Amino acid sequence: VAFPSLVSASRRILEAGFGLEGGGVMKETVTYETNIPFALRFMIDRSLAGGGWVEIEEYQRREGSQKVSTCQIELDVSLETVKPIDLLQIAPLRILSFDIECFNPEGKGFPRAEQSPVIQIAVYLKEQGKKEHIVKAIWNLNTCNDIAGANVFAFESEGDLLLSFRDFLEAVDPDVVTGYNIAGFDLPYLLDRAEALKINWDFCKLGRLGSRAQKRINQIGGREIVEITLDGRVIFDMMVVIQKEQKLSSYSLNAVSAEFLGEQKEDVHYSQIGDLFKTSAETRRRLAIYCLKDAFLPMQLMEKLLCMYNYVEMARVTGTPINFLLNRGQMIK
Repeated sequence: VAFPSLVSASRRILEAGFGLEGGGVMKETVTYETNIPFALRFMIDRSLAGGGWVEIEEYQRREGSQKVSTCQIELDVSLETVKPIDLLQIAPLRILSFDIECFNPEGKGFPRAEQSPVIQIAVYLKEQGKKEHIVKAIWNLNTCNDIAGANVFAFESEGDLLLSFRDFLEAVDPDVVTGYNIAGFDLPYLLDRAEALKINWDFCKLGRLGSRAQKRINQIGGREIVEITLDGRVIFDMMVVIQKEQKLSSYSLNAVSAEFLGEQKEDVHYSQIGDLFKTSAETRRRLAIYCLKDAFLPMQLMEKLLCMYNYVEMARVTGTPINFLLNRGQMIK
């Protein structure tokens, strides 16, 4: 079939059988390999592997208004010209780690997207394999005093804060988005908050293809999994990875960081967040340092545990995309 969306419909028709013009009947037919995701089918047909390299012999580059994505390089190619090549090194992936802080006006309990604003977003951006970060930045609702080595942005409205963060994400164009429990909390919360503010039409364009980020809830292994899709970017949630790979008594960021890094979060209790946010630019600075540390630690864990190396190698061996391994586990093999 020409489009992936037609596969399931075609399968149902063939398996159920159907009548033909003139009185003929097409009996029930067994179908094969119709449950293979379209992207994986393409990779299998072209002998490509997740995390691998390709060579394109002939192509035409799109420029300006011809582009349909936010990718830096966009090409028109014939499928037959896409060939795998054997290179061991990992591509210089841009990795963005982020964390958000929310303010509950009720003063206690877990924040709810319909009423609790996002007051800070912290970001670290670096290139895979490099020690120094490219960007260290914090977005603040209201004023915030300067922080050494960080770009500090202040906004009067939450909507402007969120849209500025979206614009930043598009500008730096990360290949991998990481953090701690970002798939379970941060990303879904940002999407829900944008909807509450009625800016989701603009904010949710977080991927590379112009489509809006999608949130799905799946049942995997008896657990409810929130799956976020950012087209063209890998969501590498370090909490999910560590829960899969490590046996620990606690999976809190504080406990995991102490175990593997010998570091801990900044000494700010969640019950203090409201007061720190409301008091002054200096207390918001203290909260911003706390938020930045929560964005920094997942990136350090990724490096310390060689997570990117391990998943790239696993993707190459199994022939599956990295995000398939992260979202669906090794059963995708």
